[in-house]
Amino acid sequence: MVVLSVPAEVTVILLDIEGTTTPIAFVKDILFPYIKENVKEYLQTHWEEEECQQDVSLLRKQAEEDSHLDGAVPIPAASGNGADDLPQMIQAVVDNVCWQMSLDRKTTALKQLQGHMWRAAFTAGRMKAEFFDDVVPAVRKWREAGMKVYIYSSGSVEAQKLLFGHSTEGDLLELVDGHFDTKIGHKVESESYRKIANSIGCSTNNILFLTDVTLDFTYLFMSDTEERERGRDTQRETHRQREKQAPCREPHVGLHPGSPGSHPGLQVVLNCCVPGAALQSLILRLSKSNEKRDNR
Repeated sequence: MVVLSVPAEVTVILLDIEGTTTPIAFVKDILFPYIKENVKEYLQTHWEEEECQQDVSLLRKQAEEDSHLDGAVPIPAASGNGADDLPQMIQAVVDNVCWQMSLDRKTTALKQLQGHMWRAAFTAGRMKAEFFDDVVPAVRKWREAGMKVYIYSSGSVEAQKLLFGHSTEGDLLELVDGHFDTKIGHKVESESYRKIANSIGCSTNNILFLTDVTLDFTYLFMSDTEERERGRDTQRETHRQREKQAPCREPHVGLHPGSPGSHPGLQVVLNCCVPGAALQSLILRLSKSNEKRDNR
């Protein structure tokens, strides 16, 4: 197990989910296959409910916007034939959902239906969220040390609460002070973290963002002038588009641009366990990076 020394100025731990608190395999092999395997049954069971009809309407609107795309699957409106239309309409929605998921899309319409299906499955006890063994002990230690813990994931806030509320470790919602999703902004945009800090009521320097992906996102905390250097805008747009198109994988992003872990001066203050096997490589890399700076 790797131990991270948390700087004194850090008062908020901001956690990614997939690959950081939760095994990627749980999302890839359980959560998303569940949608494909059960969407038809779910629609047949809940079709007359207002929430389900809202989901279908949103998917239909998305299908209209996607009509120019290769292989797009349309969802026809009801023709007025009542029950005779139902099997065809349900199948159209199923085909559209599977098509979107095959392209790893992250449309609001798709995420909304997925969220409602997962809610039904979690509350019925058909599935429980999995966490790395060291996650809950780490979060408890952080909280005992007086720090707050928030979640920032591409998955909707509702989906986040389902995971933490129905886990193999029990209901973990009491360990989390709040949740953020891409409604506050994409994870590859510096402004998203400023908004999170404002919402929490702290400085960006007080937040340590922990994620499993170790790509170079140093351009996120550059000055406005530096950020306009050739190639930075292109790199940002590339990652933003990747995030929008990849619902089965958390977007590629490193430490929060304003966090102590993302600039020189990491100091040993408090030993806390680092959740997530994949995250450990990030912490090791950061530690080595700071050691090199100290030896200069």
